[in-house]
Amino acid sequence: MGNVKVLIYHAETLKDCSELVEFLSKKGKKAKVYIFAKSVDKRTKLYKQFSNDEIKIFDKVRMEVLQKTIIQHIKNAGCEITEDAYQQYLRQINYYSEEINLYDVLYSLERLCTSQSITVDDVKKTVVNNESENVFSLIQLIMNQQYDEIYHQVALILQGQSNNAINVLSLLLRNYRLAYKIRTCNCSLKEIGVYGNSYVPRLSAKTCSKSMDIIDDAIRKIKRGYYQQEIALKVVLAKLCALSREG
Repeated sequence: MGNVKVLIYHAETLKDCSELVEFLSKKGKKAKVYIFAKSVDKRTKLYKQFSNDEIKIFDKVRMEVLQKTIIQHIKNAGCEITEDAYQQYLRQINYYSEEINLYDVLYSLERLCTSQSITVDDVKKTVVNNESENVFSLIQLIMNQQYDEIYHQVALILQGQSNNAINVLSLLLRNYRLAYKIRTCNCSLKEIGVYGNSYVPRLSAKTCSKSMDIIDDAIRKIKRGYYQQEIALKVVLAKLCALSREG
């Protein structure tokens, strides 16, 4: 970035830090300072060093909002992206993993948009690959009925560890149970004591109940030796996709 000085500071919880406060008061005006924290104590001197315009909150956004943001950014940069490259980008950025936020997406797009016509090779060369198994992502893919992406995610989950399948089924069952509870009591995740990164299907209580029965049945059959884990997981995902159309 030429002669511009840049300070990037990461913290789980942003509390007072005398060294950082001193830096900001003396050199901060001559440098670009980026501070990223999962939680912030707004009473601290450090927090009060910044104006409201300088503070950005990067919460997770819905998939449709994320996709619209990505496409709009690429268009505004005067670039085009192939469908294959776009799907590759979504896989690599892995937005719904805990460590990734909207800033990471926007930063990666700045690098990616140096090429006017973006290909799969461009994505692989310029975007950090954060790809990993992700149950939250899997549920969203089921809701969107993105079959190719679902089985790509399954391949990631199962690579070298086929016994991961029963763990995934258990996590899916938990999230469908949460969705069922939310629909039947008409409440939020927070109201039923669930915090953090939980993504639940947007389905009726009746459809959630059917989905839970399918997953429960598959887990029982795996434990009794009727099903291989990998086959069970794929069968369940196909059935859940079909049910998601019922809403």
